[in-house]
Amino acid sequence: MQPEELHGRDQYNTALLKAVQQLSPERAAKLWYPVLEWNEFSELLCEIYERLDSRTDHHLEGWGPNTVEVYVPGPGMDPIPMSLLLANADQFAGAIALAHADPKRYVGFQRLSPKSVWNRGAADLVRVPIIHAPVILGADNGIHVKISRSHEAWVHYKETHTRVRYSPELRQFNTPFSNILPAGDDFVFYPIPGDSRAVVCDADNRPIGWTVQMAVAAKADKQSILQAHGEAEHIRALMEAGYRERHAPAAAQIQAMREHNKAVIGGELTEDATSLSKTPAEESPAYTQMDTEDEGQPLF
Repeated sequence: MQPEELHGRDQYNTALLKAVQQLSPERAAKLWYPVLEWNEFSELLCEIYERLDSRTDHHLEGWGPNTVEVYVPGPGMDPIPMSLLLANADQFAGAIALAHADPKRYVGFQRLSPKSVWNRGAADLVRVPIIHAPVILGADNGIHVKISRSHEAWVHYKETHTRVRYSPELRQFNTPFSNILPAGDDFVFYPIPGDSRAVVCDADNRPIGWTVQMAVAAKADKQSILQAHGEAEHIRALMEAGYRERHAPAAAQIQAMREHNKAVIGGELTEDATSLSKTPAEESPAYTQMDTEDEGQPLF
């Protein structure tokens, strides 16, 4: 296709998209577009690939052993694998007899389709563990990432001038455990082509875990908005869980202090019970600024 033709089609298609907004749905449905809609293109592309992968009339190199013996009923007729005839001998007794009587006429060899060869050997393939991705991709494909103060991990692609946001949740290899990448630290990301995952290495290029791309919320797509919101809430929960764990002793002390003070104000303690030594929390500036008149609001 000539570049001029492509440019003209694009301009005409843009004009149609603007005009269709002024038409009724019945009239808009009758328009013919110079380019395919995305779903139409995807369906057509999948059909083309299916035909290419299923073809047997090819001349691919190194295909010698990838052939099958077939029964040829006649000129222009589709051949039938002999294995299929023999597996249903009662149904194809006549064809089997003809094949044995005149093999030169009725028996031939057909090349297997790329799809058939792939399916036959797929079971022998071994899935490479994700930890080996940096070695396979090579150090040149590693992308340096600095985790932002808000724990955002952006991978910048210099060639395309684009960037992709990855989750700060670092998932460990072969375990269900994960942690949040520290803000301000530097890492090396290895995005896996055709996959949403990326292997994360430390500054010395040693694999330490993997992460996934964050969902991008489209304004008109409710499902993507919900997915993005869910991922953000998951990250927030992980960060808060770590915070609560680190500060659990202090939180317990503060809670005990608040319950004690509430009892004192209500006159439920004796004079001896109120003579408690000050805790570190009581000595903090936040404690001296408490508003004890409003018990409905948290003090810290």
